[in-house]
Amino acid sequence: MLDKAGVVRSDIRPSFAGLSGLASGVPLTVTLQLVDLQNGCAPAAGLAVYVWHCDAAARYSLYNRGATDQNYLRGVQESDANGGGVGRRTNPRTEGLFAHGRPASTLLDCRV
Repeated sequence: MLDKAGVVRSDIRPSFAGLSGLASGVPLTVTLQLVDLQNGCAPAAGLAVYVWHCDAAARYSLYNRGATDQNYLRGVQESDANGGGVGRRTNPRTEGLFAHGRPASTLLDCRV
């Protein structure tokens, strides 16, 4: 997945690399601040952050039935000079409860 054209993006709601799906849910903007703990919490620039999570129906694109032909809610963004990054995604929350009855997990995978 990480080698696909278009995976580096700030808006992870739509599918990419030739797929056309769009994740439904409540729009949400996520702001990250990455710091270097071994350097006095200085901004950590140039880190790749891979974010992915389930959709409102508790499906992970590419893995769960009904979403195996989609790759939405997955993306990579590089932290800026201040260690920051802003991304748009959807919150899989619907009408007061998560669609699948438990909190959805969001994976953040930081790589140098």
